[in-house]
Amino acid sequence: MKRKFIVRPLAEIDQATHFLFLGKRNPAVAHRFLDAMAAALARIRKDPGFGVKLNIPRHEAQDVRFYRPNRFESYVLLFRVTDDSIIVLRILHGSQDIDAALSEP
Repeated sequence: MKRKFIVRPLAEIDQATHFLFLGKRNPAVAHRFLDAMAAALARIRKDPGFGVKLNIPRHEAQDVRFYRPNRFESYVLLFRVTDDSIIVLRILHGSQDIDAALSEP
């Protein structure tokens, strides 16, 4: 079965925010960040079962997984796999509070 691939608006905002932050310091790095994110999203879409299960008790029932993109291991893509979809929830920097971010609407 082919699953729907959904990137939530907060994840899109996260990615844009990180891109702008990196771009202020080094535009080339910011563009490599976008390339790394595109590759990571493609990897998740192709094989969603490979991600590591997030171990935060309050979110265990949601079966949230994470993946760290190549060359940008300080960032995590948080996603959930259901029977019919793959949902990218957030794209966070490792210094951000994952528990709080997942609790946002």
